[in-house]
Amino acid sequence: AQRQKLYKESDAIIVYPILSLPTEITTEILHRWCAPNAPSPGPYSSEGPLLLAQICHQWRQIVIHTPELWRDLYFTDNSPVNLFKLWLNRSGNIPLELEL
Repeated sequence: AQRQKLYKESDAIIVYPILSLPTEITTEILHRWCAPNAPSPGPYSSEGPLLLAQICHQWRQIVIHTPELWRDLYFTDNSPVNLFKLWLNRSGNIPLELEL
């Protein structure tokens, strides 16, 4: 409990410069990271939005509310249907680039 309290307090005083960028610039950085030709940490570049949304609250809000980040989806036989539904929902009116 003591250790968790110290971690929480130290996180509160750390200033992350990237979090002070304007939302438009952060959105552009995230968009470039999720681009189909960008290096991807997972087997499919479409995992990008899911990973970025886990970084911090600010990024989560940006990712969830930026339909362009949800445009590309690589779907396999093993992909859960709810993954497709999530992409369809989050992409809004943006046409999906679906690769099977």
